[in-house]
This record gives sequence, structure tokens and C-alpha cells, in this order.
Amino acid sequence: MDQRASNKNFLRHLVDGQVWWPTDQPPFDWAMSLMPNLRATDPELRDTLTYEILTQLLMIRALTPNELAKLLDLATSQDYLFYRIGETNTDSVFARSFAALVVAAVVEVDSTDAHLSAIQIKQAMDTVIAYARAERDYRGFVDGKGWAHSVAHAADALDSLAQHPRASSKQHTAILDTVAQLAGLGFPLVYGEDDRLAFVVLRLAQRGPSEIDWPKWLTAFRVASSGSVSDDLRAGNIGHFLRALHLMLHWELPRWPHTNVLLNQMREVHKFYRYGTLPLK
Repeated sequence: MDQRASNKNFLRHLVDGQVWWPTDQPPFDWAMSLMPNLRATDPELRDTLTYEILTQLLMIRALTPNELAKLLDLATSQDYLFYRIGETNTDSVFARSFAALVVAAVVEVDSTDAHLSAIQIKQAMDTVIAYARAERDYRGFVDGKGWAHSVAHAADALDSLAQHPRASSKQHTAILDTVAQLAGLGFPLVYGEDDRLAFVVLRLAQRGPSEIDWPKWLTAFRVASSGSVSDDLRAGNIGHFLRALHLMLHWELPRWPHTNVLLNQMREVHKFYRYGTLPLK
């Protein structure tokens, strides 16, 4: 392992000079040396430096298609995307969450030329969906350690996968169902997760006519009325998500044919309308 990969002064020098790998090392080997930094609790090392360099290596096409596939395999492995999965309030979340961002970047870059096969995209999609459903640490910003943001990063990975030309309509539906699950978590999502999730849906809607049953998907949002804190949080998260989606569609796709279904569903989950009482009558 190249010791320079964890040397912040060296990494700052690369970023400042926009030279994304040392000249004495192949870009792919350098990328692999950087990957352990995704587990770091130092936000500068993990996010500002390592993730920036990794994404730049991908964007300038410094890695071959075969190397892209290898990086994708590593990011979706037990050592990263499923690293100590199920833990909450521990530092392991950074490895998982930033691995999801690496998946998003790899797939986004590959979308142009589609070197990854339909089987590889399906495997990546199944793995990301499994991760999103298994993740239990939903913290956004962690004081002193920076962004965990597992829900937002999972949304980014789902978005890139949904936009890949080898993704099927059936896979689009699976992605939407996962978005719906994340939007209805019983945990306070207060760091813009609603927008990131809504963006996935907007981009699928922008693709035009498809096999997606939009009315069925929209009307599946249900809010329990038990009065428990977790149910109230779910209701609040769903409401914020649907409002974010409505605004995005209004701005970007104002003639979307299912807007009335969305508006009716927003009313169904809205707290005051759900209980039949409005304030300040």
C-alpha cells in the first residue's frame, strides 16, 4: 500500500495542482490505494481529498473499462458497502456511505459508453438495493467527522443506476420501491435527504413513457395513525419527500400526467388533513 495515499499534505498537493495521481504509479493502483480512506473519520481525508481524487480519476477516464469493473466490485463488497452492516452510531457508516458514492460515480461515468454489461449493472443494482434496505445508520452530519449521509448517498447510487442505458423498466420499479422505503423511514431525515430521493424519481419521470405504473407507486404511500413517535416521523418524512417531488416536477416537468395523483396522495398523508382538522380555523 502506498503510504502517500493517507498523507494529507501529499493529497492536497495533488488536488491543488489538479494532478490526480503520482507519475510513478498507474492510476488504477493509486485508486485502490485510496479506497481505505473511505473508512476515515477525518472529513478532509475522506471527503475533500480522497473522494475528490477518485471522482476526478473516473471523470477524466484514467481507468480502463476492466479497471472500472474491478473498482465497482470492490466498492460493493463486504469490505466497503456492507462493512459492519447493521451497526448504528459507529464510524463504520463512513465506509458504507462513501462506497455508495463511489458506485454512483463509476456507474455515472460508464453510462456514456456502457462498457459494463447488463449482468454487471443488475448485480450492482441488486447489491445497492440490498444495502439501502439493510442500512440502519441514518445520521446526516456527524460533529467532528463530517457527512455520513447514508440515505442521500444511497439515493445518488440508485439515481446513477437508474440512468444507466442497460437498466431495465423492471429495475426502475425496484429502484422506486427502494426510494419509497427510504422516504418513509422512522428516523428524522433533516439533511436534504428528501431532495436527493425526489431527484431519483424526477429523473425517471423525465425519461418519458415507460412501463412504470406511476399511479400504483404513488398511491402506495400510507401513513399509520397509531400516534407513535416513529409513525409521526415516517409521516413527516413522506410528506417532505412528496412535497420535494412535487416542486421538482412543477419546475422541471410541469405537464407530467400523474401530478393530480401525486397531489391527492400528498393530501392523504398530510397530518392536518389526515386527522380532519386544520389549525387557525
